[in-house]
Amino acid sequence: MKLRIWTRGYNPFIMGGDVHAAIATEVEVGRAQTLGKGFVGHVVTAPNGRTFIVESETGAIVGWSLEQVRSDIEKAEYRAMQLQITEAKEKVRTATYVSEQEFWKRMGMVNAPD
Repeated sequence: MKLRIWTRGYNPFIMGGDVHAAIATEVEVGRAQTLGKGFVGHVVTAPNGRTFIVESETGAIVGWSLEQVRSDIEKAEYRAMQLQITEAKEKVRTATYVSEQEFWKRMGMVNAPD
């Protein structure tokens, strides 16, 4: 299954624009993972082997490991998380779509993980 994922990217020179604008791409994902409080995500692996957790509804990268994301969700207020989901849906609408290779390159995820 393919899923659109996104994060804030860095473009060193955008005339009058946001140098930290959202970038998005589509990647293959495995089965859905329960994150807690009704939220679902997927584990995505970058070309360098580093893993990311992507929230399914918005495609936003939300963490590095299932354990970390589940712990964060357990501690978070549901209402605050719903607000973040709403904001993420708005932000991804303005995302610049790039190839999967370019996406990982901009994130610095093409070499061995640190």
